[in-house]
Amino acid sequence: MSIESGRSGRSGRSGRSGRSGRSGRSDYDLAGDADHAGGGSSLTLSSALISMRDGVVDAHSVTGGPGKDNSLSEADRFLRLSALERSVVIQSELSEGITLESKSGTATVNALNKKAEPCSVFKIKRPSTSEFQQDVSLVAAYADLRSDRLEEIHLQIEDILTFFGVATPLHPGTYTWTLEMLEGAVEFATAIAQRVKLTLGAPRPELFTPLLQPIIQTPSHGSFPSGHATQAFLVAAMLDALRNGGTQTRVPDKDSQLYRIATRIAVNRTVAGVHYPSDSAAGAALGVSMARYILNRLVDVNSTSFGYKFNGHKYHDETKDGDRLPRDFHIDELEKMFSGSDPSLSKLASFEAKPAQNFSALWRKAQAEWKGVWG
Repeated sequence: MSIESGRSGRSGRSGRSGRSGRSGRSDYDLAGDADHAGGGSSLTLSSALISMRDGVVDAHSVTGGPGKDNSLSEADRFLRLSALERSVVIQSELSEGITLESKSGTATVNALNKKAEPCSVFKIKRPSTSEFQQDVSLVAAYADLRSDRLEEIHLQIEDILTFFGVATPLHPGTYTWTLEMLEGAVEFATAIAQRVKLTLGAPRPELFTPLLQPIIQTPSHGSFPSGHATQAFLVAAMLDALRNGGTQTRVPDKDSQLYRIATRIAVNRTVAGVHYPSDSAAGAALGVSMARYILNRLVDVNSTSFGYKFNGHKYHDETKDGDRLPRDFHIDELEKMFSGSDPSLSKLASFEAKPAQNFSALWRKAQAEWKGVWG
């Protein structure tokens, strides 16, 4: 799932090609859509429907029959929409009340609580340019892993869900709603990450030296925080919650395969030469924070949650004399970050978010799929 593509969250949809059996259509089907029931539109189809109506509908005036008011709830009507239409609704719903404040290298993502009052769900401060410069040495050190990680790096530009599918059931035929739920959450978090990146304007590693030579195209947007890390840790946190009854505030566990996979996806971006380790750490904090915010918006949740403040100035190691040293990012660093004693990461005030009726409907569908995992 790539932040630069903006379409990465849709990677799980590849298995929804139930219409592939229609590939045997004859040559006269110019647009490939000869079936009106569920198919797309084409000039050939529309022309055929015109001639058919002329043959089956009497020429007398047409009057409408009796109707009745819609008795379905908004959430039930939502589930009757097409997947694309549901995706648009989810993005609109999850974005309600979201604002971004920025000042002096700091960005704050605010939302509305149940009382329609603003609350902070994530806050971030970027490292200085000189601190990024010092961290270039860590990026360069990862270049030795490029040959080993090449296939992973390229596949993860557009698709990360497949990699989580090796640690938890995500077959597109059985877990259709789970994939759609994850895609909606990822697209929302991606939009947040892009806004934060734009506000903070962090330089990519390659700007400091021509010797890094990234093995993939460096995105046009800023480096901090990492979009891939944001997406990967959001997915890990959402799947972790799904598998544990919707618990919102579970801390990333280094023994969890979900968080190990998220960490590797994030690190692969440093191996590729396009991200600093601090980008990954910041993306992990953002991804977990946004997952908690989304989970707190489920309609049957009556408890508070909280997000995090990540301070990039404090994400470093020190010599015995107190001099700054670049800090790496790996699974042990992740555990240290969320231990409660890391200076770079702290909790924000608790909030109780405004319920999201339609996303909650997706979540319930995903829960039903997970409950039936053993058949």
